[in-house]
Amino acid sequence: MHETDEISELSKKNQKLFNRIQGQIEYCYNCQPYDEGEPVWIHGDRTEISELLYDYNVPENLHELFARNLSCRCGTSDFYPFSEIGLKTKYEIELDRHFEFAKRKYGKPLSEFKNLIIKHPFLSLDCKIARDIKKEIEAKKLPVETVSGEFYRCRKVENDIAFETKDLMLAPIGIPKEGRFNHSGQSHLYLSKEKDTAKAEILGDTEKSRLVWIQKIDIKKPIENILDLTFDWTMMTLSTHALLIALHTGGYLSCIKDNEGNWRPDYFITRFIMDCAKKAGYNGIKYESARSYIGDNIVLFHYSAENIISEEPPVIETFVPDSNEYPILYDCDLFEDKSFGDI
Repeated sequence: MHETDEISELSKKNQKLFNRIQGQIEYCYNCQPYDEGEPVWIHGDRTEISELLYDYNVPENLHELFARNLSCRCGTSDFYPFSEIGLKTKYEIELDRHFEFAKRKYGKPLSEFKNLIIKHPFLSLDCKIARDIKKEIEAKKLPVETVSGEFYRCRKVENDIAFETKDLMLAPIGIPKEGRFNHSGQSHLYLSKEKDTAKAEILGDTEKSRLVWIQKIDIKKPIENILDLTFDWTMMTLSTHALLIALHTGGYLSCIKDNEGNWRPDYFITRFIMDCAKKAGYNGIKYESARSYIGDNIVLFHYSAENIISEEPPVIETFVPDSNEYPILYDCDLFEDKSFGDI
């Protein structure tokens, strides 16, 4: 009999019991680092499967059947009752609760906010979540960053005109199209921390390769008070703001699937956040690229032109993206929870 068939032959009560136990297993001996052939247990609360089975009052005559049908997230299966596994730690359980709290508190309101702002862009503050976002930004409840050092800007090579540094700096007011953190005609300085990120940002979805102008820029003196909207799942803690978790989980800071031509509804919430941050006195925003795994972007509102230095002229480089290396990183259709809804 196939192992999965063994579980289907159990009573409904025991099937439900098996599924509850399966949901507890996070790690096993194959998930741990090894030293001289022995696992060094660092992931999860270590226990034997038999102890877990006893905790759930599984009849002893079912222990071997349960054990051989249980599996770890890494793919390891066919355990014995005495096999060691790792359960979620108390801290991991608390993180899960924090994540679920973010979804419950902000998931549906953010979805409703996007629907409102698409239909009535100038009535954003009619929505409570919009007022909450504004209040949290003004109260400095979200992370703040200081930026300095080397950054990059890119433009496509469209003709035989040779660009100078000034052609890759801040565009004049009235020229820029609506962007993730600027209104149409509003001039903000977008920079990427990595050269390849700057290149990936200017490519359209269907473009495979092309020549680009690349300009290295140095921020000589640190620019403080940058609203940090970046998010690393591996670094999430209980102090990570629930609003930031919800904004990222729903793709509200990075989706571009609904943008078409001059109609860019996926930028409405980010531009609202920009307005709040700018009014609250932030000098810019740090955010993740929607098109590259490496490096972050910043957009600057307030800065001294003398502090943004370009000591070398721009150069032309050929950019040939690897389709696996430069995907559209955030596809809103991939989010299972629809209540959660670049430069």
